[in-house]
Amino acid sequence: MELVFIALLFAIIAGILNGSFALPIKYLKINDSKLWLYFSFWAFVVIPLISIVIINPHFTRYIATLPDSAIFIPFAAGFLWGIGMVFLSIALKYIGIGISFVINIGIGTAGGTLIPFILFPGAQTNIVFNILIYLGVTLLILAVISAGIAAHQREKFIYKESSNSSKSMSIFAIIITILCGISSAIQGASYAFAISAAKNSIPLEYSHSFISSAIPWLFIFAGGFIPYALYFFIAEYCYKKQNPDSTKQNQLSLKGHLLIIAMAIMLFESVIFYSKASQTLGALGPIVAWPLFMAFIILMSNFWGFKHGEWKNIPRNIGLKMCIAIFLLLVAIVI
Repeated sequence: MELVFIALLFAIIAGILNGSFALPIKYLKINDSKLWLYFSFWAFVVIPLISIVIINPHFTRYIATLPDSAIFIPFAAGFLWGIGMVFLSIALKYIGIGISFVINIGIGTAGGTLIPFILFPGAQTNIVFNILIYLGVTLLILAVISAGIAAHQREKFIYKESSNSSKSMSIFAIIITILCGISSAIQGASYAFAISAAKNSIPLEYSHSFISSAIPWLFIFAGGFIPYALYFFIAEYCYKKQNPDSTKQNQLSLKGHLLIIAMAIMLFESVIFYSKASQTLGALGPIVAWPLFMAFIILMSNFWGFKHGEWKNIPRNIGLKMCIAIFLLLVAIVI
């Protein structure tokens, strides 16, 4: 019973960390391209490597036992997820933390549920189970639609006296956040595949080791680093070319560096905490730990969104749509 409690606590901590990782951008006064370029090195390379070394200094021995598919498929999925993370980084600027996470998590969870059904028909065990799954996915989609409508109406209200191009950015942000959600579903599916593929080939000494649950994230984040860092490197180069006098204005202070490192730690360590929770619960991991992880991402991201005024002075009927979206998403995750 104590192990179950610890596992649930890990899942909750994972959700809090993931739902809060974007918070420091509220306190950083540098251009977006420099922010996310620095973030990419810490979040996708440095922190993952440090974490894996701490978990097992001899992790390369474990990697040597893995089949190629358990390495390259997570890496390829991570590449697609890296593109999705670029989309999320852009969307955060236009529609805020709360809405971005609701749409991203909603699509990611719906896709992560449907992919096994599509690829593995044997997962469809009985009528009641299937009905619950499809009901949950339907509620997820309704939640995303409600959040999307709320986001668009909020931006129309904010920019009611601005140009049409400003208003259209909310639609653009919603679309790319949906694409990010799809990439998140692919990322989650690749993690599950890597764990399954490794079970049949790894030595017995690693079968119950935490490194077996943590190592797929190293490949996923490594794959994600390539498109993510490349995009923001090019964006930063273009920004400097267009604003040659901006170098001094965009100097990153020690506090700024520490905030970016904190963002990277919260993002990567959230998946480490989730992996530990899932491994501790065994077969119950995906059933119990995953919903808690998702639920607390939603709750924390929207808590920070409301706290930092993303919905300040917004009409009640628009805020109500967002509340409905959060409620539907939480109910769907429980189902």
